[in-house]
Amino acid sequence: MLNTDMTGAKLQPEKATNLLQKAVSLYTDMGRLNMAARQLKEIAEVNEKQGLKSEAITFYEQAADLFETEGSTSEATKCKLKIAEFSGEMGSYKRAVEIYEEAAKAAVENNLLKFSARGYLLNAGICYICYCSADDLDIKIAKYKDIDLQFEGSREAMLLDNVLEAFQETSVEKFATALADFDRVIRLDAWKTKILLEAKRRLESMAAGAEDEEKRTCNNMLYCGNHLSLIVRKHGNTA
Repeated sequence: MLNTDMTGAKLQPEKATNLLQKAVSLYTDMGRLNMAARQLKEIAEVNEKQGLKSEAITFYEQAADLFETEGSTSEATKCKLKIAEFSGEMGSYKRAVEIYEEAAKAAVENNLLKFSARGYLLNAGICYICYCSADDLDIKIAKYKDIDLQFEGSREAMLLDNVLEAFQETSVEKFATALADFDRVIRLDAWKTKILLEAKRRLESMAAGAEDEEKRTCNNMLYCGNHLSLIVRKHGNTA
């Protein structure tokens, strides 16, 4: 009966949430925390489909906590990755970075998951550049290469290295080239594209600021030069 009601509530998040609370209480009382976690995850998915990302994050968090309590690490990680995905989309880059880094560290310790690590590190890196300095990104990339010894030399690492160079030189052109080169080999998905567009906007703002500063410097130098010429001419006339 519970699952039938959930299906009927898919277009009614509030009804699904109310049903969830009953389900969680029921399964908790029965000591079936894993089932309670699955109900929480299902409600998170309902909210996700409705575009209610903040609400989805809340339920994914609760589900992850219960899954971890029950030792269901794999299910907990799936929930956390959803949290990271939505956090990045909503501009909570720091939180996304923390989750992706945690996932990468766990992946390298598991032979079945170790090849996923580089993807998590790439996701963390492109979120990181949305709020950090180029120097900080340089340090972070070096740390990522220590976390996963297979990361260095990978396409993912090359992309971050090229993005770093673009930010160091405040070059929007180099940034675009880095993305195009990567996309020709490994298709950038919608999520990465969205985050990288935010990074590009930040770089464009930095480039515009640098250009304005250069103009101010040139104008100041021109003013000083003209002022000095006037002084010299005035002194010559007086003499």
